[in-house]
Amino acid sequence: MGYRSDVCLAIGFKDRDAMRSFIGGVRLANDEWMFKALTSMELVKDTEDACIAFYYAGSVKWYDSYDDVKGYERLKKAVEDNNGVWEFICIGEEEDDTERTHGGEDIGVDLTEYFSLVRSIETPTKGEGITSLVKGDKP
Repeated sequence: MGYRSDVCLAIGFKDRDAMRSFIGGVRLANDEWMFKALTSMELVKDTEDACIAFYYAGSVKWYDSYDDVKGYERLKKAVEDNNGVWEFICIGEEEDDTERTHGGEDIGVDLTEYFSLVRSIETPTKGEGITSLVKGDKP
């Protein structure tokens, strides 16, 4: 049980070299949870003008007291300290529980073109239609 959220953290640097330098710094920091946070990310853009990665998890318990969540928080701070940018989106179970934050100086990398905040409705797996019951075809 517990309150669940959908979360996404995107990080961006001006190029691959800047991202590699950042990754090297995370390794040297010897912060297990921050390193786990970084290695859970997927690369979505790797060009001359930007290097962007993201982490997404659906229906997770995202509590500030959890070690892995603390790792992501430290990762955001480290991104800023290394001339990168980040964007965090959290959609909670409650209709009005939505958080969208970002940080870092403007380096010409727009994370919003890759990620957007959308509330959705999930339905059960599609089953048999009720048409036959409405028409009286089935007993």
